[in-house]
Amino acid sequence: MKHRILAIDDEAAPWQENYSAWIPDELAVLDGATTTEQAVKLLRRRRYDVVILDISMDINDAFNRSNRGIQEYLASKPEGMQYIIVSGVIDKTGVRDSLLYLGAFDIIFKAEIDPAVLREKLAGAIDESQRHQAGLVADAKARLTQGGMLDGAILGSLHPKEGAASLYRLMDVLLSRITPIVGHRDRPTFVARGQHVLGLVWSRQLGTAVSLAMSSTKASEEESIVELAKWLGYEQRGNLVFSREASRVRLLIFEEPSVADIHFDLPGIHV
Repeated sequence: MKHRILAIDDEAAPWQENYSAWIPDELAVLDGATTTEQAVKLLRRRRYDVVILDISMDINDAFNRSNRGIQEYLASKPEGMQYIIVSGVIDKTGVRDSLLYLGAFDIIFKAEIDPAVLREKLAGAIDESQRHQAGLVADAKARLTQGGMLDGAILGSLHPKEGAASLYRLMDVLLSRITPIVGHRDRPTFVARGQHVLGLVWSRQLGTAVSLAMSSTKASEEESIVELAKWLGYEQRGNLVFSREASRVRLLIFEEPSVADIHFDLPGIHV
């Protein structure tokens, strides 16, 4: 799984260009937002390991706080996300208050920035963010199985080689590719249908709706896809995100670009 960073800064040049040059691909994938509106749209759809936040989006006004709503959202540490303030404002006291009272992982002033130090701080924030990954997978599993109440039906459909123990491992493998998730309003859990277990969620790791299919290998992959199409009500799948067979079970994940985000209760960020 690739780590992901969002840089929110209205100065495309030089600051967005600087972040692109300073943050290597092996550290993280970098997205950029130059307006508060762009940033809100990205944060609603995706979970980032770290957000680089310029709290003032007006270089001519040191008291501008157009990103205050974003900062308050990030201060709650949603899904373990961390944020680092990179600020050019003169009022250092106000920025440092963010470290004390609004949960910032760290602060860096643009006049003092060192690319190596920035990378070091980002790596530390990513490590802190990743401590939440196991909990995100466990939460997704609990949501999709109704807290384990559907485990019996799922086992009855799939008959994995080692029973419940291998089922839980398979779910961990499947869900680690897409978590955190937001459930579909009308299809909030897994559904067992014959030799197949099907699901539809919004993946905040991928930033899109995805369909899930776990099937007994007694059924062919084509049968899995046909059953998934019947359950969803349409045939066209998006990109295949993941495919694996283990313990007599086939795992499939497809992007579902035709399923709009309005069907999911994505985070609300007030600005």
